[in-house]
Formats: sequence, structure tokens, C-alpha cells
Amino acid sequence: MSELMLRLIRALLLFSALALAPVGRAEMAPAPNPEPAPNPASPATATAQALVAESLDYTTLSQLIFITSLRAGTHTESGKNHYYFAAVMYGLLNSPEERNSEFSKRKKLAVELGNFGDTKIDALAVWLPDEKAKNIKEFHIDGNAIRELAARTMTEFKVPEGAVAVQVEIAMFLHNKKFIFFGEDKLLAKTLYYPISQTKFDTPLRTNQTLTITDDFGTDVKLAIRYDHPATATKVKAAAAAPKP
Repeated sequence: MSELMLRLIRALLLFSALALAPVGRAEMAPAPNPEPAPNPASPATATAQALVAESLDYTTLSQLIFITSLRAGTHTESGKNHYYFAAVMYGLLNSPEERNSEFSKRKKLAVELGNFGDTKIDALAVWLPDEKAKNIKEFHIDGNAIRELAARTMTEFKVPEGAVAVQVEIAMFLHNKKFIFFGEDKLLAKTLYYPISQTKFDTPLRTNQTLTITDDFGTDVKLAIRYDHPATATKVKAAAAAPKP
């Protein structure tokens, strides 16, 4: 067989092999795995971010509590009533689970701020403030006290700033002690508000408010919370200038 015939046979065999081979598919690079979407921030975390973004100056939370009117109830047989009010501030762990718990079971720190509004009054009589006579019942809460409580709560429960809410409770008491030692003052009713709210849907920071304390015996007390009252700024400056212990 000639050399030319051998070359033709080899060419035909090679062509047949190529024609019968399966057509290969181009390999595609695997698609990169998408990065996991970040978890939505919890309400507490969202609040924390808002506080950090705002760089909250706690001195701007200084406030005055005014008793704007007081109607006495019928709490004694003599018809003579002697009242006072006590303010307590709570630093609250502000998680969804905690907000759904009973207040008595919540993780919190408490600070007794003090008493104010001492009033002797007849049953069902009404007391109103008289600025000219300087007969005003008020109580000042320093923003630095709120700051200190918020910081302590963060440290105690190891949480960020936004996981802390601050609540103020105002309770009305009837003096009932005899000769200082005997008897016990009686809690009549109470109300509360939040200088630092629990969620973004609650009262915004530095919002003036009006609160009410009532009971079934005729008591009706109106309280005003004021952040923008001129006396608030005066008291803040005085507190800043006072010597530190």
C-alpha cells in the first residue's frame, strides 16, 4: 500500500473519531454564595444606635415636676389630710422579654430621689399653686442623675446604652405615723413616666407631659413634667456650680 493511501486512511480515521465524540459543554464557574443578610436589629439595638448617633447629652434631660393642682380625698375620719409625694427612678433592662415581664420581676436598679409636695388639706378641698406667695410644690431631677443610673444599669447587666430605659415613679402617700415611730404611711396611688423610653413608639426624649393621680376617694392630683421651664436651666446651672462632695 502506497504512502499516500496510508495518509488518507489515517486522516479519515481521525475525522471519524472527532465526529463521534460528544460535544463538551463549557464549564461555568460556580456562582459565588451570596453573603448572608444581616439580622434585623432588635428594638433595643435600634434604640442604642439612635442614642449613639444622637450623642445624647444627659444634662438636657434635667426636668422639673410641678404639682399644678391637688384635690384632697377622704382618707381620715377627722377630715384632715396630710400628704406627701415620693419620687423613685428605675434603670430598666430593656429587652422584649423584660418588657413583657411583670414589673416586680424585671431586672432593674432603683434610686430613691426624695420626697416633695408636703400638703396639709381638708377632705375634698383643692390646693392650687400661688407664685406670688411662693406657694409652689416642685421637684427637680438632674439629668446627671439619669446619666449615672443609665451607666450603672449598663454595667450591672452588661448591655449597650440602648438596652436601658429609665422610668420615674411618683407615689402619693398619706402621713400616718404617730410620734415618729408608730404607724406606717399609707400609699394612696401612683403614676409614672419615662425620661428614656422603652421603644421608639413611646414618648420622645425631652417631651413635656401632664400626669394624673386619682383614687376612689375623691383624690385628683395633676402633675406637670417640664424640660423647657426657665427654672430647669437655673437649677441645672446651680447644680453644676455646686462643690462636689
